[in-house]
Amino acid sequence: MYRTLAAALVLSIVCAPTARPQESINVKAINIGPLAEHFTAVSAQVSPEYAEGGFMGPQLVNLKVTVKLQAKKDIDTTDLNFQAGFFDKEKHLLQASRLIFQARFPMLKGETINASCIYKHSEPGLDVYPWDVIAIRTWKKPN
Repeated sequence: MYRTLAAALVLSIVCAPTARPQESINVKAINIGPLAEHFTAVSAQVSPEYAEGGFMGPQLVNLKVTVKLQAKKDIDTTDLNFQAGFFDKEKHLLQASRLIFQARFPMLKGETINASCIYKHSEPGLDVYPWDVIAIRTWKKPN
């Protein structure tokens, strides 16, 4: 009994996926589209989000893409609604996610703010990002 539990514990430690660190990505891989009227993309990062995986340890569920934006002019982020589309190399849309600003706040020219979107991860063990380009587009709220 104890040998079985010890073997299971060792296997769970050895086989558990390693946590993927937050990493910077090329900001040129993000087409900010109509958002460029208001902001310049300064930098971008991808952060993994994990869920408890029970016996096998934490499981990667989302990749959070955060873009640091610098205001080109005075702009209130409360009035802005955008969506991010994740496209592969063949320009096929894989997923879309709302672009969420760090805060709904009136920004002055030159100030920076973070905006993020989520890629729902569905392929365990993937070492590369499944998208080639992230395109930001205007989003109209449904009535």
